[in-house]
Parts: sequence; C-alpha cells; structure tokens
Amino acid sequence: MPPPWNVISLLTHQLDCNARLTVLCRGRRVYISIRRSNLNSSPTLQRQLAHFLKAVAEEEDDNVITEDFYDWLLEPCKKLLGDLCFPSHLTRPTYADYLALETLHFELHSSDGHVVPVRSARDDIMMPPGIRLHCDLFSVWPVLGPEDLQIRLDSAGTDLRADSVEESLLHEPSKVYVMDHPYFFKAATQDNRSQCERELQVFKEIEQAGLKSLNITHLSAVVCDSDGVFYGFLLPYINTYGNTLTWAMVTRATASERARWAEQVTHIVERLHAAGIVWGDVKADNVLVDTERNAWVVDFGGGHTIGWGESSTAGTIEGDRIGLQKILEFIRSPKVVRE
Repeated sequence: MPPPWNVISLLTHQLDCNARLTVLCRGRRVYISIRRSNLNSSPTLQRQLAHFLKAVAEEEDDNVITEDFYDWLLEPCKKLLGDLCFPSHLTRPTYADYLALETLHFELHSSDGHVVPVRSARDDIMMPPGIRLHCDLFSVWPVLGPEDLQIRLDSAGTDLRADSVEESLLHEPSKVYVMDHPYFFKAATQDNRSQCERELQVFKEIEQAGLKSLNITHLSAVVCDSDGVFYGFLLPYINTYGNTLTWAMVTRATASERARWAEQVTHIVERLHAAGIVWGDVKADNVLVDTERNAWVVDFGGGHTIGWGESSTAGTIEGDRIGLQKILEFIRSPKVVRE
C-alpha cells in the first residue's frame, strides 16, 4: 500500500514540455521532474506528457486533468516512496524541522515504453526559504525563531501519536502552536516579498491607530532566524473551520447572518479608512466567518483580484470602496435565503 502523500505544487512549462511536482511524504520533501527529452525512446509517452501539459494550461475539466497528471507522475514513484520510513527524530516537529526536511529528487525517464524514476543528486531545486528584509520593518513586534513554532494536529497534550505526527508534516504549516497556544502562520517567500513588505507596514499602521478591537488580523509576532532571515507572520488563530465568506454563502446563510456580515465588513472598512489604512485585495475570500458567525477582514498584502477590483484603483481607498460594494452585492444577492 502506498504511503500517504500530499501535493504541494505543480510547475509546468508547456513550451519547453517539462514539469515538476513537489510532494510531502514520510517526512521528506520530494521533487518529481519530467521533461520531453528524457522520454525520447517513447513517442507515446512524449505525446501523453504534451497532452497533460496542454490540458493543465487550459484548465480543462476543472481539476480532473490536473489530478490525473498527478497520478501519472506519482505512479512510477509509489514503490520508492513506500520503502521510506518516517524519520524517528521527528517526534515533536517544529517549523525549523519542516524547513530542514530531507529532500529527494527523482527524474522520470522512459524505458521499454514505461515511465521509470531515476534518483537525481541535484540539490538546487528548492528555492531558499524566507526573505531578507530590513529589521526596521518589524522591530516593534516580538521575534520568534522557526524552532519556537510547533507543528501538530493535536490541540493539546505532550504525547503525540506517530500517525498524527506524520500527517502533520504532509502539509505546509499554517496552524502552529507556541507554548500550546494556537496561531496562524503566514509564510514569506521570494514570490511574495512586496506583499510582505506592504503587510508589515499596514500592521504597523493598525497598531499605531489603536484598532485592536476590530475584527481584523493583528500581528502577534514575526518569525526570523539568527541570521535575520524573515520566514513569516504569526497571527491570532481565528477559529473558522475553513469558512470564508464565499463558503458561508454557499452553505445557505440566513438573512440575519447576511445582514450582520454586511454591517460588520462595512464598519471595518470605514474604520480602516478613517485611520488612512487601505485594505487592498478586497474580495469575499478575504473575509472569514468564525464559529460564532462573525465576519473578519484578513490579508493586507495588497494587489487585486479580477472580478472584485481594477488594477487602476488597486491599493487605494477608492479601490477598497469598489471592492466593498461588490462584497455587499454578493452578500445580498443569493437566490436561497434560509430563515
């Protein structure tokens, strides 16, 4: 039986006809690469690869083709992954352990008409985690190290089940614990450097404006190592069971709930604007609904999402107002209302 795994990312290049899958499995970070030139002995496999790359690029059949591509890439590696043993030292993993997971890289080749994995010694696959930012950007908050963030599924207790520990390392860490208190961890990467810089500035403005009582994300601490590498934000954990406003609406919110969310989001945006603070990427997915059915505004990284805002007004109060109006229209427009 193959071990549990979780796909973290899929990078594809249709023009160059290659792809790379990143998987977490058995306490390892596994890269599976495939390129057309490694399938020269099998035109059939080359055509299959080209078909998958084209379909993924065109997003045919929603996620069905992508899932089929995952299976096609993973199937040759199942035996190798199944032979792995979970590292015995990872009994109470931290974010530092996650960053230091052993990395395996397999390149897929053709042999006798089949796809076969070949272990690669390349060590330049993973982009270095974290980013370097000027310390003035986060000097007003407590600083924690990656080793201070515990990764676990259990909400309490010191004796963690082995299967629970392994499962906790199948995902990029988001819910973490510091001294048994849950937090949401938002990772910083080279790809979101500008968003991180903006978000740190907005958090500083929120702090200075005294908006602690608002239902918005507040920065509790930053995560850095001793070399000054910034790994991300530690934010209060909002218990939502994964509910964004979008999902809450799909699950048939009552008329009174919808009215409350419209009032809460409007109040939050007005308070932010009164303090000269711009929300940024205004959309329903950046509104969370907690277990008490209250709305929270999150994500101050900026940008805009097609359908919710325009690039010409992104990052402005006017852009926020346009996005807020769309959110209010979304809240008030469902066909199904449950009293």
